[in-house]
Amino acid sequence: MDRKRARDIEDLVKLIKEEYSPELVLLFGSRARGDNLITSDYDLIIVSNKFTGVPFLTRLFLMQDLWDGERHLDAFCYTPEEFERKKQQMGTVQQASIEGIAL
Repeated sequence: MDRKRARDIEDLVKLIKEEYSPELVLLFGSRARGDNLITSDYDLIIVSNKFTGVPFLTRLFLMQDLWDGERHLDAFCYTPEEFERKKQQMGTVQQASIEGIAL
């Protein structure tokens, strides 16, 4: 049986919620700020307990397997503990947690 794949961000978020029961799906970057181009990628942070014990790169591939949209997807997947730790460090996750939009 073929796995469902999303062609737009709304459908992707639905699939993520169905399969990973996330605590948070956060859109960040240009699409969250509203200064994106039509060709801009989608930047997401997904926080779920289901990522526990799953290697980081495997998590990225799992998200890519759900996506069939025309624009590139950058999906960063963290456990709740990893996300809390990353939010305290200067960098992308901290900035995304401040400026991002929960979906």
